Amino acid sequence: MSCINQVALAKTDKMNSESAIHKHNLESSILFMQQEHAAILKGLHEEIGRLQKRCTGNQIYKNHLLTRAKAAAVVVVVVVVVAAAVVVIVVTVLVLVVDVVIDIVLVVVVVVVVVVVVVVVVVVVVVVVVVVVVVVVTSMYG
Repeated sequence: MSCINQVALAKTDKMNSESAIHKHNLESSILFMQQEHAAILKGLHEEIGRLQKRCTGNQIYKNHLLTRAKAAAVVVVVVVVVAAAVVVIVVTVLVLVVDVVIDIVLVVVVVVVVVVVVVVVVVVVVVVVVVVVVVVVTSMYG
């Protein structure tokens, strides 16, 4: 074999060897990137799962608070209806007891009782509505 052929063959072998090293390095880099990518995806999926559980828990709690608010509203309505019925019954009994002639003092007492009951009912309704709104808003944004 001639000297030129031997030099060319040696250079070709060296280039093939370097090429194989580069190929191995590239394959290693690609494998590392794939592993990193898989780890990142796994972490993202785990975080999404945690967030979904948290959102579900928040929704359940919000529904619980809304149910309590509805129950409180029903209680307020019942209290208002009962108070109105009591006022009507008291006024009817007073009118029947006194018969046809109603004394001025009795009229004043009945009016004062009606006004006090109405004021108390309005205050209770306002307080309950404010508490319900505060609880619901706090649960959604707190």
